[in-house]
Amino acid sequence: RRRFGLGAGPFALYAGKVSLGKGAPVFFDALPAIRAAVPGVRFVFAGKGELAPPASADVHALGTVPHADLFALYRAAVVVVVPSVWPEPLSRVLLEAMHVGRPVVATAVGGTPEVVEDGVTGLLVPKGDPRALARAVTALLLDPHLAERLGKAAAQRVDDLFDETRQVDALLAAYRAAGARL
Repeated sequence: RRRFGLGAGPFALYAGKVSLGKGAPVFFDALPAIRAAVPGVRFVFAGKGELAPPASADVHALGTVPHADLFALYRAAVVVVVPSVWPEPLSRVLLEAMHVGRPVVATAVGGTPEVVEDGVTGLLVPKGDPRALARAVTALLLDPHLAERLGKAAAQRVDDLFDETRQVDALLAAYRAAGARL
């Protein structure tokens, strides 16, 4: 927080390319409603692209940051926002945020609903809906217990889905079964 000058207030993190397809303008449009509901909120944008976040004292446009710093930002954020409008197959930002126990507010597009269980590991909203996005982000910023519960469930979900040991064991079992049929 000190290194990036983020202050002490809670913040919502947007990480990745700041672009139309990633839904950055939808998040931009949601900022006023979130500000009105959450005094002292900050918005952090880590990444760059063809769009620039709106200029405001509570908006911190960090540009590209080293991966270690990005993970520190994930851990410090209350919520990570993934407002994609194009059907992303599987968002790396989504998985990284969930892995470190942060709840996400994401759009129900592409592979996102396969990873994010609405109301369990994060909150899903319709694509292109800044009001729904603002309500979901605000809910997590104002309810630390909800954010913590969803964040813990998110970390468990990623561990369950991407457990390397279980995946390797399943692959080896498949090879053994195929070899036995030869």
